[in-house]
Amino acid sequence: MLRSRIIRLAYVRPDLRPHLVPIVSDRVALEFGPRVPLTDGGPLRYRVKADSGGILVAVYAGSRRVAAMDAYPGTNIHRLRCADDALDLLARHPELEDTSRPRWVSWGQPIPNVRFLSVSHADVYDEAMRGRGIGRDMYLATMREWFDRVGPFLFTSDECGPAGSTSNLAKRVWASLGSRFPSSGQVIAVLTRPA
Repeated sequence: MLRSRIIRLAYVRPDLRPHLVPIVSDRVALEFGPRVPLTDGGPLRYRVKADSGGILVAVYAGSRRVAAMDAYPGTNIHRLRCADDALDLLARHPELEDTSRPRWVSWGQPIPNVRFLSVSHADVYDEAMRGRGIGRDMYLATMREWFDRVGPFLFTSDECGPAGSTSNLAKRVWASLGSRFPSSGQVIAVLTRPA
């Protein structure tokens, strides 16, 4: 969580980047990727910054940033408040388990390694832009980028984290995504790269 906040601060305050980057790691890219259309033919574009510590997506209307979200990865689903939902999806979709590493052992029980990505923060800053599907498209852009990095994974809301919360607007986005992808509660299984 601290890492994503430092990355956000480095984005907002470029003058502080030289001081913040060593805190995060030597490998953090200082620049976002190229601006990519958020939807086909639309005027909105998004930029992504991703590394092993998480992902940050910013949405622009021209040069004005109108929305952003960041998320962080994990592997131990038992730390999630939505662990039961995650385990339900794992039982239905065993391809979600990361078999490249041995299972965790807790209290003598093997625990599967499952790649997941938890939203830390998401917001459409410009109120005039809300209700247009920007949030959903931003989540889909995040899902595409992370799938390209790790393959199948679980995508969870901030509410699933140890102390997180999810706004009512974000819950609508999760409900929309849950109707499109295999889901349980506020956990979504991303089994193929979203279109």
